[in-house]
Amino acid sequence: MVSLSILPYLAIMAPLRTRLDRNGRIVLPALARRSLGVKAGDILIVEVEKDGVRLHTFGQSVREAQAVYRKALGKRKAPDLVAELKRLRRREFWPE
Repeated sequence: MVSLSILPYLAIMAPLRTRLDRNGRIVLPALARRSLGVKAGDILIVEVEKDGVRLHTFGQSVREAQAVYRKALGKRKAPDLVAELKRLRRREFWPE
């Protein structure tokens, strides 16, 4: 989720309005796009929650997942994921 401290003052003060078109699309107002730092073609994640919808960037999702992973890992050393994937693929194609 975007920290409120980085949003322009106007974005914090006034809700932004948009409409849903007949195909179910919404236009993200320019002020919101600039605040999030997104442009045409960027991937956005939509999460439906019990009281509304949460919209965030793909990069934010990756950073949140990385933070959860680091917290779960604690002081242990992170495994080399590329090496582990290669090992699993080799085992899948050439079982011992």
